[in-house]
Amino acid sequence: MKACNQDYISSVLYLYTEVFNKAYKCSLDMDYKRGIALMFWLIVLLMASKPMVGQSKDDEYNRVYHDIMNNDSILFQRGYDHCDTAQVRKLLADDFEFYHDQAGIIESGADFLHALSSLCHLDYKASRSLDYNSVKLHLLRKQGELYGVLQSGSHSFYAESAQSPIHKTSTAAFHHLWIKTNGHWKLKRVISYDHQQP
Repeated sequence: MKACNQDYISSVLYLYTEVFNKAYKCSLDMDYKRGIALMFWLIVLLMASKPMVGQSKDDEYNRVYHDIMNNDSILFQRGYDHCDTAQVRKLLADDFEFYHDQAGIIESGADFLHALSSLCHLDYKASRSLDYNSVKLHLLRKQGELYGVLQSGSHSFYAESAQSPIHKTSTAAFHHLWIKTNGHWKLKRVISYDHQQP
């Protein structure tokens, strides 16, 4: 992959050099103002096309961001907010573990799904809101190959009942470790910490 990128960059630079040289020779045959104008627009063209070299990494990050945020939506909007454990089950790695700074450790996906389903038996409706501006994704690689993503951020939790309007119960920070397994992102580790009451 690196060799291909280097060949592509070399080809682009060679093409730019040839175009620049020919344009420069043409400008010598023009009057001063037209020659300057030609050189100006050539520079603009070269600067505008420069981001193409790094475009592949941006595209990869955007694809990963879309996938992880979609999984985040399933995990909380479907799982936490509506107790849809069938959807969440598909996201969990076989060796899933959950670490909470107040509730302790959940050592299996089955126990985590049981905890999610119990939310529907509370005397209030629980929900979660993600602070999208806080979200950071750190791509993890091995010898250049993408194998995981560390998702970090903060979110708020709410409660609502017939006796009480919706209100914030706590805020917290989190780290989610996603591992690519057979082409799909699986949630391997969750660390939920810094829980604060409003």
